[in-house]
Amino acid sequence: MAARWGRALLAGATLAEAGALIGYAVGGHLTHRARPASRRGYLVGGLAVVIGALLAQTAVRLGAEDSTIGQPPHEYGGVGPTSAGRFTVPAGGAYAIFSVGFSPADPDCRVTGGGSAVRAAEPVSVPPGDYGGDAATYAWVATVRVPSPGTWTLDCRADDPDASYVVGDVPVIRGAVGEVIHWPVGAIWLLGAAPGLLIVADSARRRRASHPAVLTAAGNTWRR
Repeated sequence: MAARWGRALLAGATLAEAGALIGYAVGGHLTHRARPASRRGYLVGGLAVVIGALLAQTAVRLGAEDSTIGQPPHEYGGVGPTSAGRFTVPAGGAYAIFSVGFSPADPDCRVTGGGSAVRAAEPVSVPPGDYGGDAATYAWVATVRVPSPGTWTLDCRADDPDASYVVGDVPVIRGAVGEVIHWPVGAIWLLGAAPGLLIVADSARRRRASHPAVLTAAGNTWRR
């Protein structure tokens, strides 16, 4: 239910921002010849920057959840109040670390075993959730790579002493969103803010073009 409400709110906010962008573009085109650019463009652009940046992470997360292929991930073990901190995998390679329930999504997880050095898990910038089943909901928070099959020890440090984490197969996510969740958060914010930044840049260009000094210089050039 919470996920559906989140998607509904995101869709409404996205439509509102899209309507503002379209309205600005159409209005600016119709009135461009009638009067110079006003501060309205800066206002609309600034709001679009803020709203777009705030919605970007949520849009990427929900997109990844909706684009995930397959069933809930198979569990190989984990760490927590009721888990021993060990997991056994059938082959070497990449495995996902999932937070269980309301466990923090930014743990510092490390894996040891097999006589190898400590292997730090790679955090997922925008952790997609809504995995798991009726017993618990999982969120993909990190990825760890092990060189060979066998039993390994997982240690995850988090603010919540009762936090639990399990190791499972890496989710298969269709499309580009499967890569975007690993981008730096700043780059995702910039992606969401891009439409607003374009509006601000266009407003600045139109304002410079309508400035008296620019118009006078253009007129002098035309007379020559």
